[in-house]
Amino acid sequence: MSKFQYAFIVPQRYTLANNAPIFSSYHLLLAQEFFDIAKITGSCERYITFWVQLKNLGHTIILDNGAYEMGFAMQNTDYIKICESLKPNELILPDVLLDAEESVRRSTQFMDTYQDMLRFFNIKPMAVLQCPTTYVEPDINSIRSQITYYTEKYNIQVFGIPRHFGHNYPWGRMAFATNLNRLLTCRSGWANLKFHFLGTACLPEFHLFNQFEWARGIDSAAPFVYAFHGQSLANHIDETVNKSCRRPKDFFNTTKLTH
Repeated sequence: MSKFQYAFIVPQRYTLANNAPIFSSYHLLLAQEFFDIAKITGSCERYITFWVQLKNLGHTIILDNGAYEMGFAMQNTDYIKICESLKPNELILPDVLLDAEESVRRSTQFMDTYQDMLRFFNIKPMAVLQCPTTYVEPDINSIRSQITYYTEKYNIQVFGIPRHFGHNYPWGRMAFATNLNRLLTCRSGWANLKFHFLGTACLPEFHLFNQFEWARGIDSAAPFVYAFHGQSLANHIDETVNKSCRRPKDFFNTTKLTH
């Protein structure tokens, strides 16, 4: 079984300003942070250089489009500028929260425009699976259609599973992961596909998904958010529905943090 990996997200300016340790070799970076850093300091070159050096040392760098944090994915032209500078191992394609059709449209537009550049720099695209989840479970038929589309049209081999697939459900996305596992088991051509869990719906998700061969990793700011609130993860690890400590609105703008 492949090793399940963890990407712990800490605000960029906090990481470098305080010489914070690197907790793993698997990292998810929010593209909008680089723009924010440039606005505050005049340049994000130092931060780009830091992550490029880690990539050269063998770390995996995933660039995220910011849809969950901002409510919408970055504009393609802005997003690709960061991508060109950073040259991550993977880039999360633009998506639209809760909307499969619009996510496919935006991802298709991006791939048709920039896939040659991604191929030239050996940047792998990650497609985010989307569908409505307000008062309904994720539609596995829609998920099947999206995976089919992305694999057949662009040969995409890595997919992101958004956090809202597990909102308000016991054990977060475990029920969805079980249904996805059944789907993948029935399709021999999908045996090598990998999936990354975007964010954490509840803390037990940290140890739930490593039983699945296709589950590659998960990202989370939870350890730092709970620390910000003066709470220990260990004291909340048995909370199976959502999380009790919410990320401050300005968590990724460290000029406004007071702890």
